Amino acid sequence: MPQIYEAISIFDILKIGVGPSSSHTLGPWRAAQRFLKECLSHPKLNQIDRLEVDLYGSLAKTGPGHGTDVAIMMGLLQEDPVTCITNQIFKKIDRLKSDQLLKLTVLTSSSQHHSIVFDPTLHIHFQCETTLPFNPNGLRFRAFNQDCNLLDETYYSIGGGFVIQEHQRLSTQRDVRLPMPIGNAKDLLIHCRQTRCTIPEIVWQNELAWRTEEAIDQGLQEIWQTMKACIYRGCHTIGELPGGLKVQRRASEMAANLFVNLPDSKTAIQRLRDRAEEKRQIGKNSQSGAQDQTGGNSQIRFQLPIQSRLQTEAHDTKNTNTSSPLEIDALVSPSTIDAWLAEIRQQAISFPKVLKWITCFALAVNEENASFGRVVTAPTNGAAGVIPAVLMYYVCFCEGDNVGVRNFLLTAGEIGSIFKKGSTISAAMGGCQAEIGVSSSMAAAALTQCLGGTPEQVLMAAEIAMEHHLGMTCDPVGGLVQIPCIERNTMGAIKAITASNLALESHPDHAKVSLDDVIHTMWETAQDMDTKYKETSEGGLAIQIPVNVPEC
Repeated sequence: MPQIYEAISIFDILKIGVGPSSSHTLGPWRAAQRFLKECLSHPKLNQIDRLEVDLYGSLAKTGPGHGTDVAIMMGLLQEDPVTCITNQIFKKIDRLKSDQLLKLTVLTSSSQHHSIVFDPTLHIHFQCETTLPFNPNGLRFRAFNQDCNLLDETYYSIGGGFVIQEHQRLSTQRDVRLPMPIGNAKDLLIHCRQTRCTIPEIVWQNELAWRTEEAIDQGLQEIWQTMKACIYRGCHTIGELPGGLKVQRRASEMAANLFVNLPDSKTAIQRLRDRAEEKRQIGKNSQSGAQDQTGGNSQIRFQLPIQSRLQTEAHDTKNTNTSSPLEIDALVSPSTIDAWLAEIRQQAISFPKVLKWITCFALAVNEENASFGRVVTAPTNGAAGVIPAVLMYYVCFCEGDNVGVRNFLLTAGEIGSIFKKGSTISAAMGGCQAEIGVSSSMAAAALTQCLGGTPEQVLMAAEIAMEHHLGMTCDPVGGLVQIPCIERNTMGAIKAITASNLALESHPDHAKVSLDDVIHTMWETAQDMDTKYKETSEGGLAIQIPVNVPEC
């Protein structure tokens, strides 16, 4: 792959969205928004009477499990993944399926309304036998009137939520002139040596080409607060993940058990689980056994306490619903989350307990991701738990501060952009090495930076982490981002910390493999990898485990 000096902001690599997949959910959601915008600006808007959507390749084969159709509908409903109320997603989808009516509304001072019939079962097509030549994740939108096809656009979801339109340039951001352009790790290291700046200082200077210092700080804070809230939600929710695999959430019970001063935590969790099952049965009876797209599974959020106040009735049961759990963002303030983190830091910490907390943090994020929760794509949704887990390790167990958090995110974002330029961050292109491998590399570099590593050691840590993810396949069971995806985030986080420790105790001058070498190797490995191991659910674990989930 040729060297690319594309200007990529860290906020393109780390961005707030909705699970479960950046390429199969967030990307198609953005593509639907872009197509809808074209429809709304079309001079013959009022003549549009039908929309058709075709999904190809990996989007078709694993789209139902990844919620691709849900994402497209949300985009067409003019909902945004950053601001939508996540526990309302399936209510809106159910309403669209029931009404079969799509409102094309131009939001101006004198709003223009135009409604068309839209039946998702008839107008969204999973073309499982066809893959478009440019990229495995292709989707085509068409708008018709009675006489002809008014609009016909093809988009590609190329990983990490990035979307490009057919026949258009990769990104208009190429036109941004950065003071220190970076195409690969060597460029970054040269800038550090010439300016005697750290990696986050270099990245900060480049970010100023897009936004002010205040905006950069605000954006980083929003990312960090979203990560914390996601972990908190995951550590306070029990139940079964949606989709049909009947995977049970584990982070909440793990978190409760890690509070040594709460001997009754298991009993409390079991009471919550019993209550969840009771409500699930009530829901099944009231709906004559029908299940919604979340699988009809009951999830209950509870408030793990400040010190000893574990209460099973933290939220009024009348507000808890069998198909969508309470949105804890609106119920718990950031100060409460910070107090919870302070409790974790105040515990008597042993090495086994630290390992368990890291595992718990990663599980929490990816259980939320699997439940259409709000996460930070980092650099993808399937790998969204690695960076928050390692960052929480730094904050909780390495005395990390706000400056460190900022440097962590700046460093991680830049390493992710280098991987995107030199290889891929799409599992449909490169397997899971492109997701878990890249996120582990980003986290290893960021942690090394925060623990005092030199730029050479930071890049060495990134290389070590990726070196030991090379060739990792992407074989999601049932096309769901659950097995083996959730547990893989825990492994990626631990590998990142180990890679950082190795780099900090090593002399980079003695290293035999550079980060650019491993990125090039990753791309070659991706090219050699069989398609069945690239997020198609046609090989590996995906064909070993019997499932009962939607198929093409």
